[in-house]
Amino acid sequence: MYFGDLDPSGKDMPRVLNEKFKELEVENLEVIEVALNKHDIQKHNLPKNPFKPKDTRNKWYFEKYGIDYAVELDALEPDILEEKIRDSISEFVNLKALKKCKINDMLEIAEWNRIIVETKK
Repeated sequence: MYFGDLDPSGKDMPRVLNEKFKELEVENLEVIEVALNKHDIQKHNLPKNPFKPKDTRNKWYFEKYGIDYAVELDALEPDILEEKIRDSISEFVNLKALKKCKINDMLEIAEWNRIIVETKK
């Protein structure tokens, strides 16, 4: 999952990552863009910034996304970003099952700690 700025370099990053994965012969990996997107900008009324004038990807970005501004990921409120991360992860991971595993792990650790303490007596 990729969370990045809505700007030429941020939107080009998935392409760069995919190229690097290919160079490293990493297979069966998909970069999924989660944020930022136009919907996030409108929904959360995020501040728009001008392009970096020397970025050579400005033309490509405008042609592909039809916008002439940039928005930083860190403009999202932390709780909104956390929610987006949690929601994205929950599409691939059963969070209830994961929580149950964590609880079981904590119980097992506590039991091993009890055994260690008893053994030292």
